[in-house]
Amino acid sequence: MIELKSIVKKHGAVIALHGIDLEIRAGEFFALLGPSGSGKTTTLRILAGLEGADEGRVRIDGKDVTDADPGARNVAMVFQSYALYPHMSVYDNIAFPLRMVGASDIDKSVKEAAERVHIGHLLGRKPGQLSGGQQQRCALARAIVRKPRLFLLDEPLSNLDAKLRVETRVELRKLHRALGVTTVYVTHDQEEAMTIADRMAVFMEGRIEQMGTPAELFARPKSIDIAAFLGSPPMNFFPAKLEDGRVVIGSYSVLLQGQQPNRDVVLGVRPGALRVAAHGIPARVELVEQLGESAIVDLQAAGTAVRMRMDSRSRVQEGDEVQLALDARDAHLFDPQSRQRLD
Repeated sequence: MIELKSIVKKHGAVIALHGIDLEIRAGEFFALLGPSGSGKTTTLRILAGLEGADEGRVRIDGKDVTDADPGARNVAMVFQSYALYPHMSVYDNIAFPLRMVGASDIDKSVKEAAERVHIGHLLGRKPGQLSGGQQQRCALARAIVRKPRLFLLDEPLSNLDAKLRVETRVELRKLHRALGVTTVYVTHDQEEAMTIADRMAVFMEGRIEQMGTPAELFARPKSIDIAAFLGSPPMNFFPAKLEDGRVVIGSYSVLLQGQQPNRDVVLGVRPGALRVAAHGIPARVELVEQLGESAIVDLQAAGTAVRMRMDSRSRVQEGDEVQLALDARDAHLFDPQSRQRLD
């Protein structure tokens, strides 16, 4: 189990982390998700002992390791660059951490780790002779061979092409299930985090904005910022009003479940929840992007840019005038001032 308590990190006058509180359960695959500069990698490095916190405490399995060196924490980290030694063979790269501690039966451990990530046939090669995916597997094997109590992965798939990223994240998930080791995974790719993590924390400007399972965060984002960050394409937002139990956008309205006082709101709706109907919000089609089985349609509606996901067989074309409708269960309501969720 991991506990970060009131972690503050400053770089001169800039506060990188504003009092981070985080608990990660034993055996969990936990993602730190956020845009560049949000504080997620800094948090990971503090957990690894590669950086010190200005305030707060770090505990692993109940033991305070705030001031402990990285080597005393029994963690293994895989960096974005993989950090392989170019003059060493794959075998020697994997064996390196074992040799540093004088471990016994190194040969058996190296070969077992290499086979687990499917590079047993590459042990004689140098990193420069490997593809990006093979280098990434070598870095994973070097982490696995130590049998740590905690894996820390910092953007490990960012250097791979799209197809290989999808394949490798599946392999990472299988590896985690096989090993059962607590894993903390940093990424800026929300699709990656949502498909691979048991739970995740969304970082923004040095703070954790929301934490939970991917399904929880997607279904009930607590703010406009979270809703705009999660989803591909992200949520659409309309200025709207609540009037007598209905959310009203221009001449179109939707009856809501439950009662809310009459007020101005921001209506959020996912691209896949919008549909073309006989009556709805007037919109003009500006662009249709075909994606095979689906299409992304860019529109102008209610004075704002809107994106809608449709079946690719739908006969919507650029320049069409259409009406957009939604179901009440797909409506997300936010306060225009605080930008926080209302329901």
